Amino acid sequence: MSLQACSIWFVSLAMFGTNLTPVCAEACDTTKFDATPPSAIVGHVNSGSAEFTWASDVDKSTSVSWVWNYILNSHKSSHINVSWPKANIKIPIASPLSPGGIYCNTYPISNTSESEIDDDAPLIYGANNTVQNTAVYKKAEVEKSEINRNRSSITTSYTRNGQTITVSFYANYDVSEGGYISNFELISDSGYYGVVQNISEIWSHEAIDEISSRNTNQIGEFYFIGNEKFGIGDNYLEDWAGWLKESPISKKNETSLVVYGKAIDNINGKISIENAQRDVIILDSNNKPVTTGTITLPVLK
Repeated sequence: MSLQACSIWFVSLAMFGTNLTPVCAEACDTTKFDATPPSAIVGHVNSGSAEFTWASDVDKSTSVSWVWNYILNSHKSSHINVSWPKANIKIPIASPLSPGGIYCNTYPISNTSESEIDDDAPLIYGANNTVQNTAVYKKAEVEKSEINRNRSSITTSYTRNGQTITVSFYANYDVSEGGYISNFELISDSGYYGVVQNISEIWSHEAIDEISSRNTNQIGEFYFIGNEKFGIGDNYLEDWAGWLKESPISKKNETSLVVYGKAIDNINGKISIENAQRDVIILDSNNKPVTTGTITLPVLK
């Protein structure tokens, strides 16, 4: 695998047993895909104007299983926009996947099997909103006892000002005996926002208030915002409003978490009740959506 300018890639099997931290975005290494049973679900589309591979899989190590969804744009010259709701993937037409580019999303789950495949998972692509029938592995909530090392990642690539850019968002934390959290970090690539949707569904208001008041180590921004504030007044988040209102992952009466740069230690020492999956929107420095994905986070009460 080519390491390019980065020192690691997140989804290798060794990652789940080694305490490494991603240092920058890097293209997805599909040679690690479908390393263990159950079998991956893979399809290839070639309509002339678009050519791409879609895939969904669950892989396992001795201590953890994780979902891995990806889209590979194999067309030599055409960009592609994609909406794959059952996989929680949205690649908007304003930031389409580059020719030869790949979108990847991995996150830990509880054990799953072939019986947990959702074969009604339409994928919509291209300027004409062409529908492609697909299947995905269903999301499965993670019990606290199953996973001690939690690693999630979202990576995509798109073209801006003639340059292909790879962008990632990472969520890392460990849970020790007794449920205590350590080594917590959320990382959004430089110049990009990661908006963790509806965090108040899994973090209590008391936990959010405490976390907000902590003097933590971070490079960038880490704060909470009520979803109802998107698009109100002179809030700079208003540029996100139109896209968020069309997205089912944003609920009006909930609170979301915004990460810009690197936030660490924010919830270290707190007790994880269990683990749950959250949806993430990645936006560029102009507040324009780049993509969506899923991460696993601890439940805090």
